[in-house]
Amino acid sequence: MKPRLLTEIIVTLIFLAFIVFIAVWSNTNIPPNHARLERILDILEADDHLLWKVKANLDVDFEGGRAKTDENGFAVPDNTEDSSMGTSDSTPRIVALGASPTFGYGVDTSRAYPFVVKSILKPDFPGVEVINAAQIGYTTWQGLRLFRRYIDEWRPSVVTVAFMVNDIDRFRFFFESSTDDNNLKLPSKTEVFLVNLLNRFWPTSCFLRFEHRFMVKLTAGWSKRYAYKLAKTRVDAGDYERNLQEFVDICKSRNIPVILVKMRFNLSFELPPEDPDLKAVLAEAREQLENDDFTEARRLAKKVLERDSFYSLPYYIIGRALEEEGDEEGAKEYFNKAVEHLIYDCARDAALYGEIKEKVALRNNIPLVDADNALGKTVANMDFFLPGDSIHPNVAGHELIGKCLARAIKRVLSGENAGFVEKCE
Repeated sequence: MKPRLLTEIIVTLIFLAFIVFIAVWSNTNIPPNHARLERILDILEADDHLLWKVKANLDVDFEGGRAKTDENGFAVPDNTEDSSMGTSDSTPRIVALGASPTFGYGVDTSRAYPFVVKSILKPDFPGVEVINAAQIGYTTWQGLRLFRRYIDEWRPSVVTVAFMVNDIDRFRFFFESSTDDNNLKLPSKTEVFLVNLLNRFWPTSCFLRFEHRFMVKLTAGWSKRYAYKLAKTRVDAGDYERNLQEFVDICKSRNIPVILVKMRFNLSFELPPEDPDLKAVLAEAREQLENDDFTEARRLAKKVLERDSFYSLPYYIIGRALEEEGDEEGAKEYFNKAVEHLIYDCARDAALYGEIKEKVALRNNIPLVDADNALGKTVANMDFFLPGDSIHPNVAGHELIGKCLARAIKRVLSGENAGFVEKCE
């Protein structure tokens, strides 16, 4: 064998061995959160108007339940014919808007609370129709865009609105950005077509997943710093209130009763109340960081942590200070802690956003269903949530919300359109 040919064979084998090593390394010890994200992405597709949507005509096992969707990607029960839209204007038609807790994440979609509502209303309203228009990962901004697209087709008798948990979230499935949803640049039709095309075929979708896992593991240290810099509520409090008001205005312009559904995100333990003085110290620490005074910023950050260790920003500030000193390992540790503590920021934001929903209902004299009364006012009642998950209701939680919401809808369909609060028991 010629030396040149032998060299080429050896180089090729080394290259192939390297590729195999990288593939095995990338696909071992996948973090649970990343694996869960991949399972969610498997049932979503990109959309040029809504960023993403649940795939149409699904019938798959998903996170412990059975996810079924219609041709528009909306959740349906087992009997899809029973969920189809009729043609009679006198038939009560309920449209349920929301995110994954309304979609039925983690349970059979037929057990999601919109269909619990339908089963309860059916004896009194035999022809009642329910459209579960919830979409996984949606904020009020996405919900509004979807609502405007379909409202005239739906012609609903009652609309229920239950968005919140993704408005306070910091990350998106497809488009990570520090820009909030209301100011986000939408992808072009070409971009969406290419993304969905590549994810449709097994070889390209596997390659994209492999590439993403490789980059996540390769950048596991410093990517937390970058991830935290992107961390920002997807919809800030002011826009959240304006978006809710727009739902109400759209419905009022068409004489459609609207019910706001309050399901606050709580933790399995109670966070200490925010101290205004500490928030002022935190704001000063942020300012010092922006001025590159890392010593003073770290001093203030430590002062905050001594009294309240649940804030995320102090960990990020200390990480930046350690990074400036050349302590890369110490910085990584604190960046990791900063990202881990974002969940506590979300829980505190949830209290504020819940108050906003109450204010919008009161201001417009419209009904409010308060599921927090039973799901947990300050601490999640885990009897009604999936194991280890205080965001998504289990079957018992959906039954509870459905019964409560059905009572409110009965009152509305009976002509009681003035504002009232229906507390779930």
